[in-house]
Amino acid sequence: GKSRTVMSSCLICSGKNVEEVLDLGETALANKFLAREELSKQEPRFPLRLGFCNDCGHVQLGDIVPPGTMFDDYLYVSSASDTLKEHLYDVSDIVVDRLSLGSGDFVVDVGCNDGTLLEGFKRHQVRGLGVDPARNLAKRAEDSDIERYVALFNSTTARHILEEWGPASAITITNTFPHIQDLSDFLEGV
Repeated sequence: GKSRTVMSSCLICSGKNVEEVLDLGETALANKFLAREELSKQEPRFPLRLGFCNDCGHVQLGDIVPPGTMFDDYLYVSSASDTLKEHLYDVSDIVVDRLSLGSGDFVVDVGCNDGTLLEGFKRHQVRGLGVDPARNLAKRAEDSDIERYVALFNSTTARHILEEWGPASAITITNTFPHIQDLSDFLEGV
């Protein structure tokens, strides 16, 4: 079919030549299964379209879901999968090894979910802070001794983190970039 412009500009290069390459229609949010009493109500659905920037080659989601709708009550948890937990522990081992991190170091994990990656760093005595807007996941993790900052990461929250916790030796970000709406501000925060 004929391609069409999906977004006004590319998230990476701000180019105006982003075309739709895949349209998966209107889709409900992942992991937000309806309770029995909700089945008769209209389920929120959002367009799920993939765009390709002909200027820089970046493939990106073409439509933005409001972050509060997607993340304030986020139901997917990393620790539910043993394979993902092992992978995130391996990631922490690699970062610690490559950067020679130790007990004096501080890592910020953006989009920390339930803190599984930070638990991996904790095994190396590396202090960590998880940044994630999901309030429900923060409540789940209250019993752990992993610190959390409940917010979206951006240049403003980065300054607050710097003031409250100090500079980070490393910043980890896993499975988060597709959902960032203002990459320039996000990277300024990094």
